[in-house]
Amino acid sequence: AAAGIPHVFVNRVFSDPRRSFVSVDLRRAAHDAVAHLLSLGYADIGTWGRPADYRIDREKLAGMRDAFEERGLPPPSKVFTYETDGDLEPAARRLLAEGRFPKAWFGLSDTHLMRLGVVFREAGLRVPEDVALVGMDDQEPSRFFSPPLTTVRIPFRQAGTSAVDVLLGMIEHPAQESIHMYL
Repeated sequence: AAAGIPHVFVNRVFSDPRRSFVSVDLRRAAHDAVAHLLSLGYADIGTWGRPADYRIDREKLAGMRDAFEERGLPPPSKVFTYETDGDLEPAARRLLAEGRFPKAWFGLSDTHLMRLGVVFREAGLRVPEDVALVGMDDQEPSRFFSPPLTTVRIPFRQAGTSAVDVLLGMIEHPAQESIHMYL
């Protein structure tokens, strides 16, 4: 920026109005995933993440809370974190052993859900009959999970191509200071 070179950040959000970015609205995507579970009648929804370490986990958890608040429900009480509950598989096994695992899970990533799926299968639980799962990212391996995961597709490729379009626009119109684009 100091050298006057146009630039665009991809999937990084800044409050600085001078920085251009193209980012996926992860909060809205998480809201939509959790709203789907709530519309199916699940209010006992668990999730696991690393919000102390990752901004994207904080954004997704905020979207989860938004979905609950939109329906006038208390904030989700089954948010488990690496910082307080340990790694995902041991935490899930502990919840199962204690008989207090949520009947639905929102995966901050499809990888989290696939890891949970292994634990559930070990315990003899079936998806979706015994536990409902909804994830984020639409990672290719999630299609091969049995059964295939319900997941929110995050348009990362579109973010990249849009960032190139934004950058080209900034080069063509240098008076434009910045662009903030959410997908």
